[in-house]
Amino acid sequence: TKARAHRTVQRPVTPRPEAPALAPQTGRVEFAVSPWGEVFVDGERIGVTPPLTSLPLPVGEYTVEIRNRDLPVHVERLVVSGDSPSKVKHRFP
Repeated sequence: TKARAHRTVQRPVTPRPEAPALAPQTGRVEFAVSPWGEVFVDGERIGVTPPLTSLPLPVGEYTVEIRNRDLPVHVERLVVSGDSPSKVKHRFP
C-alpha cells in the first residue's frame, strides 16, 4: 500500500477586535440628611430622606435640592459616575 500524503489547510486567523470596556451607565447618590428633607433632582420631586438613603441615576450632572418646610433650601451640583457613589450630606438647623 501506498502512504497518502496528508495535507493540512490552514486558514489565516483574524483576531477579534477587543471591545472597549464600557463605563457603567448608572451611578448612585447616597443621602444623609437630618432630620429629614424632600429630595428634588433637576426640579423633579423624588421622595423624602429618610427613608430614602440611596438613589440610582444615569451617569451625568445633576442639581440636587433638599427642602425642609420653611428652612433654607440646600442645593448641590453633583457629578454622578459609575465609579463611586456621590454623597449628599446635610443637617438642617
